[in-house]
Order: sequence, then structure tokens, then C-alpha cells
Amino acid sequence: MEFFDAVMGRRSIRRFGPEAPSSEVIERLVKAAHAAPYGTAHDDRHFVVLGGTAKTDLIDFLQRRIGELMPALQEASPPHVLLLAGSVLPTISSAPVLILAYTKRSDGGVLLGLGSISAAVENLLLAAYAEGLGTCWVTGATHLADDIAQHLGVDPSMRLVGLLPLGYPQRVPVSGPARPSQLYWRGFPEREELPLPAAAFETPEPPETAPAPATIMVVDDTPSVLDYLADTLERAGYQTLRCPDARQALELIEKQQPDLVIADALMSGMTGFQLSYRTHAQSAGFLPIVLTTTYQNAAEEAYGLERGADSMIEKPIRPATLLAHVGSLLRTKLLYDQVEAQKAAVAQTNEELVQLQQAQENLTHLIVHDLRTPLTSVLGGLNLVTENDYEPELTREMVGMAVSAGTTLLGLINDLLDVAKMESGQQSLNVTDFALGEVLGEVYNLTAGSARDRGLELEIHQSEPDLRVHGDADFTRRLLTNLVGNSLKFTFEGGVYLNAEADRDAGQVVISVRDTGLGIPHEAQAHIFEKFGQVEHEGAARMGTGLGLTFVKMAAEAMGGSIAVASEPGQGSTFTARLPLASDH
Repeated sequence: MEFFDAVMGRRSIRRFGPEAPSSEVIERLVKAAHAAPYGTAHDDRHFVVLGGTAKTDLIDFLQRRIGELMPALQEASPPHVLLLAGSVLPTISSAPVLILAYTKRSDGGVLLGLGSISAAVENLLLAAYAEGLGTCWVTGATHLADDIAQHLGVDPSMRLVGLLPLGYPQRVPVSGPARPSQLYWRGFPEREELPLPAAAFETPEPPETAPAPATIMVVDDTPSVLDYLADTLERAGYQTLRCPDARQALELIEKQQPDLVIADALMSGMTGFQLSYRTHAQSAGFLPIVLTTTYQNAAEEAYGLERGADSMIEKPIRPATLLAHVGSLLRTKLLYDQVEAQKAAVAQTNEELVQLQQAQENLTHLIVHDLRTPLTSVLGGLNLVTENDYEPELTREMVGMAVSAGTTLLGLINDLLDVAKMESGQQSLNVTDFALGEVLGEVYNLTAGSARDRGLELEIHQSEPDLRVHGDADFTRRLLTNLVGNSLKFTFEGGVYLNAEADRDAGQVVISVRDTGLGIPHEAQAHIFEKFGQVEHEGAARMGTGLGLTFVKMAAEAMGGSIAVASEPGQGSTFTARLPLASDH
């Protein structure tokens, strides 16, 4: 079969027949992989071929390892990583042969090594199709690469790039032609020269009460890049100073006093590294500096940080990545400026100020960590999709995972905002008489997927079909969603059971959320509703930022109700919310 036909006709195979290809055929495939015309004389690629009991042993090991890790990891990201690893098991289990592709790790950067192994794998895929075989490129299990290397005895300096299930296809997927790539001609008189697409910007929603916009200086001697970065920042609500020369920027920094500087690491005349070093040498306060670089390796990153940069971003720069770095550093600068102002005002109480600063830094680390975890899951999943050319099955899987992590992130942000508004008295309630059953249905829809993924029961019951509550329906939904979600997070067997009934003598609706989870230590039960109060439990992660249950308590009390907990370690917990019964009851 000709090479062009192999390229045009190849399909990703996920179902295989039981017959294994001969070792001679496999040798030809790997020989084709070794012939990939990309790499250097020092490039080191390894292919590990598993069949028969060796392949079965690896599958059994992965299943056992995922089962061991899942109960112990309760942060947002690791379960998603393990689910991703587990999702590849059906595909690699059905294939009679499994090929593991490795490349040599290097501190000098991974671009060359990954490009080389990618070209080798593509050669192998094309050769497999030419032999009448089916295969695909599976990356999910690479999250357990260290465990796999230990199991197989692979040199730890080798990096697992992907697993390739190989065999005769049981069913070849039928699909239409791939979406054609846009072709732009230059220098061919007979071809129309179409304009290249302009950069697409996403304009974020402005906050309800936006502070004075920060001023950011952008320094780059490439005009198109300078305009791209500045336009992105301006669309996000920042003010910008554009400067094409690092020496000029050094003078303007002292005069204009920007809040943050973004500079290209390599410029003529004066580099971004030199600008960073000299800026920090002449600045009395904290001026965050971000360096951008076309090719970032470990040595360059270490050098940049040593010269005074606070962050480094690799080009081409995505707007979301740029804004995330900028927002994080500006929050750090804001905290720094606040501490400095307090320090000047209360110099006589320096020891108390040091203690306050440490507490603020700990709190910042805590909040940033809990916000970063689901964001890392979102970006990791989306990066995986782009790295695999938006392969349909992987895209469907990763987008769902990204939506789940984004929902978690939104919940954390909402908790932070609502607790802050309640403490300042700015939160207003929309109090009405509403049907509790509708709210309970929404709670079930929001939490049933999590229960199903964890193999847990979720039952929601109300004693009367027309129970009505006098309060804020949205706050009640979020209150109950927090309670059910919290119980699901720390329950590994059994389930979570919500029951609602009327206590007409007290004029209240009593809603209990009972779980069969870890339970709460007696000494911690008095503190779990406090702001940033957390519970450390053996065998489980800490219970988040400590704001979820704070919101539950403040929301219940704002509606004239209450919240209580009863728990025994190892026997589960029961949270009981009492809310006002509607007057028509």
C-alpha cells in the first residue's frame, strides 16, 4: 500500500480481535519507527513490546494500582488523573499486543525528544495500517508512568510518551472525511493569497465592583507580538504601556511606576534578563516581572528566576495563560503593598506585624492551592486534547472532565465571594415561599454524577410532596449541594441520604444529610463551621478551604434557620439544617 493511501485511510482502532500479529511483523513496525527522519545522533528512543502474560500482568497491575490510589487521593486533580488513566484500560486490555514508546528525559528541554518519538510513533502507526493491523495512540496511562517503569524495570531516565495497542481490528470505525486544513499560499501567482486569520480574543466579564485598573508595561522589540500582548491585556480591562526597547523601558519604569512588567527575554540592545535584574536593583518596592521566551528549558528558566523574574511564559502565548499569570502576580503585589502600608503605620508593633504577614501568606497559599487544583485539571485536559489533534473520543472525555473541574473551581470562587459579602453585610436575600421539591431535584441533578462516578448511593426523599420553605431558594440549593457534595467527597462505601420533613410545632423544615463516610473527629466538630476551619483525617485529604461549611452556616442563619452536625469517626456523619416553614403550612 502506498504511503499516501496509508495516510488518507488510517483510522484510530479501539476494538481488536484476539489474534496477535507475528513477532516478525512487529519487528518490521518497530524498524519503521526507528527510521523516523527526525532527531539527532544522541536521540534515544525505546519501544517495549508486551504480549501474552506480560501484557496481562501490566493490565492487572494498572487496575490494582488505580484501586489502591483512588481512596487515598481526595484533592480535585488526582482523581481526574486516575480516571483518565483508568479510561484507557478497556482499549489496551482488548488488544493482543501492547507497545510502550519511551524517549530519553533531558534538562535541556523536551521539544526535540518529543518531536523525535512522535515522528517514530507516526511511522509505526502508518506501517501498522499498511500491514492490515489496527492501533491508536493512548496517553492516559502516562500519568502512572513511574509506576509502570517500576513494574517493568525501565530506566527511570526514560519518559513514557504513550501506549499503542496493536492487533487485527475487530471493527473499523466508519467516519467521514477529516475536516480539511486551511491552506494559505504565498509566492504562487496562480493561487489566491488569502489573509491569515487574526488573533481571537476573549473579553472577560468585568467584575461588579472593579478596582482601579492595573497598569502593565509590555516590552518587546517585535511589533506584532507587542501589539498582541497589549491588546490582550487591554481587552481584559488593564491599562498598558507599550515599549519596543528595554533601555527605554528601564527609564519609563522609574517615571511611570507600572504595577507589572512583561518583557521578551531576548531583545537586541538589552535583554529581558538584564532588564529584570536592573529593575529589581533600582526598585524599592515589589514590581512583578514576567519574561516571555520562545524556547524555555530548565536552565533558561532557572537563569531567569535568578536574574529577578517572577514568572516565565513560553511563546506562543495563549490569552488565558497570560491573564492567569498576570492576575496571580497582581494579587501577590496587592498583598505585598498592603503589608508594607501596615508595616509603616504600625512600626512600633513590628512583632505583631510579622505574625500577621505570615498568617496572610499562609492564607494566600491555601486559597491559591485550592483554586489552582481544578484549574490545573482543566488546562491539563485541554492541553491533552490539543496535543492529540482533537481526537474525537479523547475530546469528548476531556471536555467533560474540564467542565467538572471548572464547576468545582466556580464553587470555590462563589464560596469566597458569598462569605465575604455576608461578612460585610452586602449580601441580600430573595426571600419567598418556594417548593422544596424543585430545589431537591436540582440538588440531585448537580450531585448524582459525582455519586455515580464514585460508586455510591444517593437518595433524596421528602416526607410530603408539597413541602414549602420560607427563604431564598438559590441559597437553599447551594446550601444543600454543599452538604451533599461534602458528604460524597469523604464517603467511599455506602452512600449519602437526604431526608426532608416538616416540624410544624417548631414551624420549621428539617433537612438531614446522612453519609456512611469517614466521620469527623470529636475535637474537630466544634470548628468545622468556622471560616478556614479544616479537618485533618488519617487516610484522607484536608477538607478544602474551610469556606463551604462556613457558607452553609451563614446561609442557614441568614434565612432564620440553623445547622448542626452529629458524627462518629468511622461511622459517618449527619448534618441537619432547620429552615423556616412557609406560612401556608
